[in-house]
Amino acid sequence: MDTTAPCLTQAIPFARGITGEPLFLVQAGIPISAALTQASLLLDGLEAVVNEAAESVNDESRPLVRLAVHHVEMIRALVESAIKAA
Repeated sequence: MDTTAPCLTQAIPFARGITGEPLFLVQAGIPISAALTQASLLLDGLEAVVNEAAESVNDESRPLVRLAVHHVEMIRALVESAIKAA
């Protein structure tokens, strides 16, 4: 019998509004595998945006957007690796 406790998220506020108070909160108690799967889905949208931006920006800004593309790729690799391990 496996006696290890499941890994769950902790409450983390984010997206501070103009008052400085957080507008949103990651709910506590979500299984890590579900949270990582949702993070992967969010990355899909972010990846589409940065890839589109990389094709649309001027030559001067292109290196910065390409850097963002590489960061998204690194984040995706970390998230997908964690999903497999969860």
